[in-house]
Amino acid sequence: MRLLSKPAPGAKGLEVKAVNLYGDAVNRRIPFPGDRSVLRNTLTLELPAERRLGPWQVEAIQLDVSGKPVDVPAAERVVNVLPRPVYWGKDAPDSPFGIHVQPVNRHLTMAKAIGANWARLHDAGVQLLGWAYLERKPGEWSFDDDGVRRYRKHHLKLLGELTTAPSFRSHAVNSSVPYPTLRQSVTSPYFLPLSMREYGEYCERIITRYGGSIDAFDVWNEPWLPLFFHIDYVKKLPENAKRWASFGGGFYLSPDDPAAEFYKMQRQVRQAVRNSGSRARVLGVNTTDGLGHEGRVPGREFSQRMAELGAAEDCDAISYHQYLTRLVGFPGDEVEQGYERAIGPIREHHGKLPHPVWFTEGSPLNEPCDGFYRTIPPGASRSEIFDTGDRIVRFVTALFGCGVEKVFLYSMGLHNGYGTLNPHRLLITAAGELHPSAAAYANLTFILEGRSFVRRLTVGTRVYAYIFSDGRRSTAVLLPDPACREAAWKPEQSEQWHASDLFGNAFVAGSPYASFVTGTGSADELENYLKQGK
Repeated sequence: MRLLSKPAPGAKGLEVKAVNLYGDAVNRRIPFPGDRSVLRNTLTLELPAERRLGPWQVEAIQLDVSGKPVDVPAAERVVNVLPRPVYWGKDAPDSPFGIHVQPVNRHLTMAKAIGANWARLHDAGVQLLGWAYLERKPGEWSFDDDGVRRYRKHHLKLLGELTTAPSFRSHAVNSSVPYPTLRQSVTSPYFLPLSMREYGEYCERIITRYGGSIDAFDVWNEPWLPLFFHIDYVKKLPENAKRWASFGGGFYLSPDDPAAEFYKMQRQVRQAVRNSGSRARVLGVNTTDGLGHEGRVPGREFSQRMAELGAAEDCDAISYHQYLTRLVGFPGDEVEQGYERAIGPIREHHGKLPHPVWFTEGSPLNEPCDGFYRTIPPGASRSEIFDTGDRIVRFVTALFGCGVEKVFLYSMGLHNGYGTLNPHRLLITAAGELHPSAAAYANLTFILEGRSFVRRLTVGTRVYAYIFSDGRRSTAVLLPDPACREAAWKPEQSEQWHASDLFGNAFVAGSPYASFVTGTGSADELENYLKQGK
């Protein structure tokens, strides 16, 4: 750890103290230089071997000659000790771990450090590919190639999004509320294109330009939601309105059959890939688990219509979105129900899933805590931080348990400073630093990378073990039933299998949070071991 400190009047030394979530503390005292110049030093703190991983709150306090604090603010920092990512410094096209993150070097480094190997360019990164951002005047195109290269320099594979339309090429020109007076927001560029041919030409331009850098493309965004798929904006809702969403004192209206309009766009993207000679994959369907409140299309209805149109076959992967309200990680949980609403109709229509399923947007959080601070700003309790990490691990694990091939969490791009809460911010603090819960995610990615879901079983007292294996090494993610206070599993002594807690430290018996068992052996061998536990 690098130190830089200017002594205050009366200060003779500096005390550096580090505390982890378990209450372990280590500290060192360093005298200031005799000439009272700025202290520049490298400090090493010996962390406890059994509980080294995860977030550490580091505080530096200036002391007087008697060892008491002088009257100057303490310096505070939170440091996350992480396992080295499996694919640090290299591409991982087959990795299942994805994220939404801005093309900022600091955050791209963070994303890669916690084991995210893919990025979806939606919101965070939409300015690089979105039509409305690239053609601001008719015929005048402006590209940010450096932004795309920045993702790739950090070895993040890309899921590009072919979305938005310039106002002069979209239904905004015919909007009931004229576009110049329409409230400008993240949703306003999502008026549908006037011409699908022009949309296809835009897609081909992007795919031709970035086909060597972007491996897959997502079509538009959330066609079942009028906020992102609209042809008009009105101040008063028409009596015959079928598909609508309220926003900013008015209402966005979408086509009566958004699935049919979306499939037209999907076909344009497929043709653009063929025309460009690219090998990029195209994601299709873009459905949801939603029940269809306001004028949204319910996920089951939208998926059924897309299956009938043939959209689920005419793509390379099927995508869907879901946001949680409850803890998951057990049979029949919110993830399983949502997956069935979104993907079940496609499987039923075709007899099987015609393509892999990618989860391209969603979050398990409602109100993320600020982090492991003590004073700057006053932080969350330790239990809140454990809970936040646990929710993320449960969510991703449950998605893999449904058969999802890739998971793109939303979002590391939503940080606006303290006091501005975005309920979908995760893995990052409001100030843009790595959130302590990211250490739990980093542990999950490190342990599961390269291993596929095999099966789920119940062990101990209502603990659900999700087993993953590559045939040689196997891992179980243990998720206690959140509805059972007595849910627990106690490991037997073993040289083959190693149990650890949420952050990868020593296993804690009776903990309500996720834990792991991993080692060399088959899924069957691991199952036999787990069943021996109490």
